[in-house]
Amino acid sequence: MAREWAETKGLPLLMKAAEEGDLDATRLLVTLAVPRQKPVSLPEPVPSFPADKNLLEQGKAIMAAVTKGTMTLDTARGCMELLGVLARLDENLNLAERLEALEAAWKCRRDDGWG
Repeated sequence: MAREWAETKGLPLLMKAAEEGDLDATRLLVTLAVPRQKPVSLPEPVPSFPADKNLLEQGKAIMAAVTKGTMTLDTARGCMELLGVLARLDENLNLAERLEALEAAWKCRRDDGWG
């Protein structure tokens, strides 16, 4: 019901007020009619980095690519974020392996009558 009124009566009144020079009506029409601009990143090829290097070396390679101008700062930022995710995954994997080793050692000690 409110939408019907807005489309049939409200919008024409707003348009008339804007045509007559009402700046508030004009601003409201522009706000409603023009979608907000959002930045869009276009896909771009990313230079390949040596996978056999550690994360620090890969990060340095990304910084060097930015310095040389072969990679944009936004692309480098995205790559560095991905390296951060990889670092956290690696940490979690290492912690899981260490925990399993500790649990196995604890089980052996318990089985031998130590605990």
